[in-house]
Amino acid sequence: MEQSFTIKGAVIQVLQQLGDGAVAFAPRLITAAILTLIGWLVASLCRFALSQVMQRAGADAALAKAGLMDSFERLGVREPMRLVLPAMLFWLTMLVFLQSAAEMVGQTTIAAGITGFFAFLPNLFSAMIIVVLGNALGQFLGRAATAYARESGVAFANSLGSALSGFTLFVVAIVALGQLEVDTRILNILTIVIFSGLALAFGLSFGLGTRDTTRNLIAGFYARRVFGAGQDLEVGGRQGKVRAISAQQTLIEQDGGIFAVPNTTLIEQVIVRKEEGGSAA
Repeated sequence: MEQSFTIKGAVIQVLQQLGDGAVAFAPRLITAAILTLIGWLVASLCRFALSQVMQRAGADAALAKAGLMDSFERLGVREPMRLVLPAMLFWLTMLVFLQSAAEMVGQTTIAAGITGFFAFLPNLFSAMIIVVLGNALGQFLGRAATAYARESGVAFANSLGSALSGFTLFVVAIVALGQLEVDTRILNILTIVIFSGLALAFGLSFGLGTRDTTRNLIAGFYARRVFGAGQDLEVGGRQGKVRAISAQQTLIEQDGGIFAVPNTTLIEQVIVRKEEGGSAA
């Protein structure tokens, strides 16, 4: 005799299946919740321990002294490292336990995503280190170029330092993208073409169009090391005191007036320098 179908029987069968599934799933869900709680406790303990170690070691002061805090600030990180790094450690530790919890409840997609993130993590850390150190290097080179250009009397010293710093950061960004396994071949070719063109234009400009300007600029650098402001000079039969040596010209004061000579005159012609007591050198 065939068993008759009733709505009541179908509903009871569905509820029994749901109950059996819930009973089978409950231990795994409870285990996952316990793993998550343990992970939170362990991660909090690791964050607290690292924060205390960094605070006692004076990590923020050491990073500031090394010039790395400026790099972090330029990258948008304005919180102290004794808070940032422990927070990163907290979430990395949590992800380890969350991966196990996801596998426990059968969420293989989430677990695989976390596994892929940890596989990519070394490249990410390497790229971050490259950016931070490269940023610090760019700032150092920019400041050094600015100081050297100012000492040489270059009027656009700040722009020169900024340009060198920006170029360094551009190169560092390409290296960091390569570390992240981003295809930068087209960017590399484009960069080579652009900078080759700029170098050619720069060389032609300095070699042809502004040759005299370049010679005066270089001569001014050497002249400042030999002659100083207030020193008596005789140039081409005209005697006076050095007022200033600019990027292109040397200003000499004579009888209440000022006349200018190109910087190349100071190194190409015979200059009579008056020492104290009126003797010529």
